[in-house]
Amino acid sequence: MAAVGEERAADEAERRALCEDVDGLKRYLVARQNKLDKSLTMAKNTCSWRAKIKPAELTVTDFPTANEQGTWRFAGYAKNGWTIILVRARLWDTHKYSVDEYERMVAFFLENNVRRMDAANPNGKNFLIFDMKSKFDLKKALKGSDPSLIRIF
Repeated sequence: MAAVGEERAADEAERRALCEDVDGLKRYLVARQNKLDKSLTMAKNTCSWRAKIKPAELTVTDFPTANEQGTWRFAGYAKNGWTIILVRARLWDTHKYSVDEYERMVAFFLENNVRRMDAANPNGKNFLIFDMKSKFDLKKALKGSDPSLIRIF
């Protein structure tokens, strides 16, 4: 019962933080083409997810196996200022870690990429480059692994 209360408090804390983040609110509107109802739904879902995962508190020690593979790395900035993450698919071995570890890794990189963005530009985006070199085979990579890995995106 105490865990439920803690989760609700964390969810409420995320909502309060979002309400104070004008640039973050603008990004939700941009992401949903200025449709207020869709933006609000997206923001509520994000707050609940953030309360559960706590991406702002994650470090590379929270996903050691996934980090060691080196699949995801920060790769600087695009000419328009968007932050870049390089995803090297050939390094992705889904059988070596859990869906939870993968989710923590994705959350860490996206959270930190948002921190690297120009806060004054609500149109800024996460720019991901997927390097599919060396004949990467998604079916082979996911064979026998939890299908939730692909649904995280």
